[in-house]
Amino acid sequence: MTFLKNIARFLLGFLFLGAVLFFFADFSIRQSAALALFAAYVIYGLKMTPRPDLILVPHFIHIRPQWYEILTDLELISPAEEYDKFYQTFNSLSPEQYNVFRDGVWFTVLESETIGQRTLIYLDDYHYFASKVDFERSLKPLTLWRESEEPRLSEWPLEFFVKGGGGTYRLGVIVPEWWWVQKEAKLGGRLLKVDRCRAGIYGTVELTIATIPGSEFTTYWKRSDPYPKGDDIWRKLCIEDREKFGWTVEDKPDRHWPEMLKHKYFEVRHRRI
Repeated sequence: MTFLKNIARFLLGFLFLGAVLFFFADFSIRQSAALALFAAYVIYGLKMTPRPDLILVPHFIHIRPQWYEILTDLELISPAEEYDKFYQTFNSLSPEQYNVFRDGVWFTVLESETIGQRTLIYLDDYHYFASKVDFERSLKPLTLWRESEEPRLSEWPLEFFVKGGGGTYRLGVIVPEWWWVQKEAKLGGRLLKVDRCRAGIYGTVELTIATIPGSEFTTYWKRSDPYPKGDDIWRKLCIEDREKFGWTVEDKPDRHWPEMLKHKYFEVRHRRI
């Protein structure tokens, strides 16, 4: 079946190129057919040229949100004094007790469907395995309040999320839909993406405030055969994507973390294991 599909694509490409050359470039039928056949063969051949097999090197990713900037810029808290109260609460917890405010999120990528059959993640903070990067962390005691006839709807806890796909990770917060309706006109332009969701009859909104591009992690794609040209392309794409998505790099030379990615709202470090 795959062979037949490849043949069909080749023929369609040949016919399309031939028609363009004949009707728009004023070539004869014989010239159009010859040039189209040659062009289709080259394009098809390049596409089908085998590339070296890729192997994923397991790696560790640590995401540390800059909570003051996130909470104040998104108006999830108002004065700085309110942040100080939250800081004292989570900073007083025992170092052995995980807290997303202090510890951020960290996980290990063992397999990735980007270059393999499946994705396998180990969540180091919660100590369990997952088949995809799609998890949330409660931001209690931070909550949003509103007046409501139903007391259970007056308080709404917030969540921080990390969602992945194709090696790319979206970072943001989940808020109630009623709150976003009030803030959308003012805050909409500051966000990369807004996704409305629905849990039962109550709506929520995912606010993506930063994206870690997938090219950042091509450094962990190891080739079974050398392909220097491809490695150079990956490095160039990584540099371009960092600038595009608002990341800079700060060197932190030590044996654990060679460098740190910095964003207005996050710090990210990653290394092989």
